Amino acid sequence: MTRANRAANGVADPPSRTDSKVAGLRALNHRRVAVRLVVGGCERLIRGKGTFELDSQLGGLLRIDCVDASGSFEMLLRENDWSGEIKSGEAFGCDYVVHLAFPRK
Repeated sequence: MTRANRAANGVADPPSRTDSKVAGLRALNHRRVAVRLVVGGCERLIRGKGTFELDSQLGGLLRIDCVDASGSFEMLLRENDWSGEIKSGEAFGCDYVVHLAFPRK
């Protein structure tokens, strides 16, 4: 899709995959996304397709449609509440990888 077509369809230009951090979740709209979860020191990688949408109550949301051995599910990240990093996902076979970490309690 050309830059003019993206603009006409309301699709943001993709960020450079060499950027160390992408400005926001909107850039992951219609992209292949890997989510690297680290919870209490245990790591899990989830892959899916990102869809960014605006919700009247929740604000900006990135919906990631995923499939794993357990079946299909969705992961939601709220634009105003999430904390993590977005980097190139080339190593994971995706456009981008979102790194999320949750400390041990």
